[in-house]
Amino acid sequence: MMTRQTWLAVTAGLTMLAADAAAAGEAELVAEARSRASGFASDLQATLKGAIQAGGLTQGIEVCKSAAPALADQHSVEGWSIGRTALRVRNPGNVADAWQTEQLEQMVAAPMQDGRPASVWRMTEREGQPMFEYMQAIPTGEVCLKCHGQSLSDDVQQSLAELYPDDQATGFGLGDLRGAFVVRYWPVVGQ
Repeated sequence: MMTRQTWLAVTAGLTMLAADAAAAGEAELVAEARSRASGFASDLQATLKGAIQAGGLTQGIEVCKSAAPALADQHSVEGWSIGRTALRVRNPGNVADAWQTEQLEQMVAAPMQDGRPASVWRMTEREGQPMFEYMQAIPTGEVCLKCHGQSLSDDVQQSLAELYPDDQATGFGLGDLRGAFVVRYWPVVGQ
């Protein structure tokens, strides 16, 4: 027969095992989210680079408007979704929710941590289902300044005014937090 002390020890041990398993599962989710954000970023940068080389910055802006959502859709598979958000958005469909806004406000001070973009994650619920949400900072790079910087050419300003009349995403400096990738995962329950 199990004594009270044995029962408490077994219960404590099982609780620790469950916590370790959850931490291991979370680490795998973080690694996968980081990989998905990196893949999306690489594809988007390559697409923009090709468009800019082919037709200049204005073509890059046009391609970004159409290609970024399409690339996000291509990377949003198997329970994963990816997108972007910012405190100052270009696309009004990318406005941050309350939690994302809080994280972005904290990332502003240090968009890079230990040589890599800052990141944060959480386990939460959405529509009664468990959800993992990951955010990875997008620091403003040198090439980004041509369309998001403080001094924009006349043709870039005109293109932005036509394609994004409510644009808020200019005035950034090198290394400033431009925004963040948002990667979400809804585990399929029962598998």
